[in-house]
Amino acid sequence: MKQISTLLLLWVVCFFTPFAGDANAQSLFVDASNLGPCIKNRWIVSVNGTGLTANIQCAITGPDASSFSIKEESGWDARTGGMFTVSFNATHGGGRYSATLTVSSAGAESKTINLGTSKIVVSTRSLTFDNVPINTTSAPQTIDVAGIPMNDLDFIRWYGDDSSAYNVTILSYDDATMTGKLNVTFSPTEARNYDRVSFDMGSYMNCTPNVALQGNGTPPEGAPVIMCSSIQPVWGPFKTSGKGKMHFAAVINDPKEQIPSEKTSYINLSGSNLSGDIRYEISGPDASFFTTKGSEEEDYRWNPSSGGHLDITFNPTEEREYHATLTITSPGAYFTNSIGERTYSSSLTIELTGYTIPATPPEVKLTVSPWFVGLEDTRIGAVSAPVKVNT
Repeated sequence: MKQISTLLLLWVVCFFTPFAGDANAQSLFVDASNLGPCIKNRWIVSVNGTGLTANIQCAITGPDASSFSIKEESGWDARTGGMFTVSFNATHGGGRYSATLTVSSAGAESKTINLGTSKIVVSTRSLTFDNVPINTTSAPQTIDVAGIPMNDLDFIRWYGDDSSAYNVTILSYDDATMTGKLNVTFSPTEARNYDRVSFDMGSYMNCTPNVALQGNGTPPEGAPVIMCSSIQPVWGPFKTSGKGKMHFAAVINDPKEQIPSEKTSYINLSGSNLSGDIRYEISGPDASFFTTKGSEEEDYRWNPSSGGHLDITFNPTEEREYHATLTITSPGAYFTNSIGERTYSSSLTIELTGYTIPATPPEVKLTVSPWFVGLEDTRIGAVSAPVKVNT
């Protein structure tokens, strides 16, 4: 199982104060409150020495002492203290690590901090739940976890607005080895893509790996569904952009009358289990410049009860930008557009945008006759006889 990230949990945070009865007493004050949160598995400890006659010594002992290291920070003074960092590097995988940090100086009472720690390892960093019918629960997916107590689910911390669609339960846990399994399920209530969410095991810890979850809910089995499976690109520099948008480009007032002013594209609709006909309507400020008609081509013939090619024609009359909206409905049907994200809705709305392209200017030809002109010999300072050139 791949090691993903490291978590240090320090169960003891110590605050020590000097002995108040003797103003000349040697004392150590150790502040371990900065042992969390961790940054790249490093913690800061603050030490303040008073009246010390010997240097401050910092040492780590215990069965896993080799997994910890100490580094004095800038400004550290052996007699007055300062700050040092404790770093952790797991040496035997996920599970418990035990060590003791001792801060001492000859003549002063030494201070100890229990570095009870654990390294968290998860078997996967992401789970995907595809095509789960709404109001049902997916089959569970399992995550192996090591290095964290899992007596309850208080350690779970969620991120993301759609986290309520997922559920995490403890499948098994062995306290002796600090290993266990989590079950994760997905229960969508809407036919749509659910936003990516994540959870980690750090409600009271830090530096823990997170697990990303992604799922999409689909209509119930046998429900009426209409798929918009293709939108034909149109002539010109603008093409369809998907996700319910179509762009048209047309040339008007072509002086050579070789380019038609109207442009036609189509969308392909495929319906299944429909309980009523597919209806379509164009609305908006420029609706009159767009028309729709079911295709009559044999292979794509329009059928209101099952779909086909629906032709959309753009016919501008002046050079400007045109806007309209095509709305497609069918009783009780779920609509989706395979070009963009798989999200279902009760209708399909496509934004229609039409552009006009300036007409090509008339072709201009220049003819010169004769194509070669020879002038007679002329003395320097004189002017030759003129020669006529026709254009």
